[in-house]
Amino acid sequence: MQHQRDTDVTAPSIAELAPDAPAVGLAPLLAQFAAVARLEHVTRAAVELGMPQPTLSRAVARLEAELGVALLAREGRTVRLTRAGQIFRASVERALAEVEGCGGGPGGGRPVGGRVAFGFLHTMGSEAVPMLLRGFRGPPPGAVPAGAGLRRVHAPAVA
Repeated sequence: MQHQRDTDVTAPSIAELAPDAPAVGLAPLLAQFAAVARLEHVTRAAVELGMPQPTLSRAVARLEAELGVALLAREGRTVRLTRAGQIFRASVERALAEVEGCGGGPGGGRPVGGRVAFGFLHTMGSEAVPMLLRGFRGPPPGAVPAGAGLRRVHAPAVA
């Protein structure tokens, strides 16, 4: 006999999160922690992330305070992960991989198919609507057109 999961409890979508929800403020901290954990050096991580080292140090300290546990043991100019930090790092890497995977599917995270319906003023119909539809149907931002970068080579004429 199979057990069904309780489907009444669902996680809120990102649109439902309040601006002051813990998940909103925690998201950037996860990537920052992952960089420090991977490099075991706050200054190198700050350079990689393009942020000042003191800002990154405060961010990691704030994350530790929010979690109520030390994630890093400072050893001179380097850091090493505590046991809690090692466990947390594995969870952070999985979470970041999930986030990164959201845009990696067919179409780069864009829907493969579907239907869009919208209303508009009749006066917009002749110019604005066709332009919007062309933009919607066009390639996603940053896409490289097929054949881009290829040179046309002319073959010698055949007699």
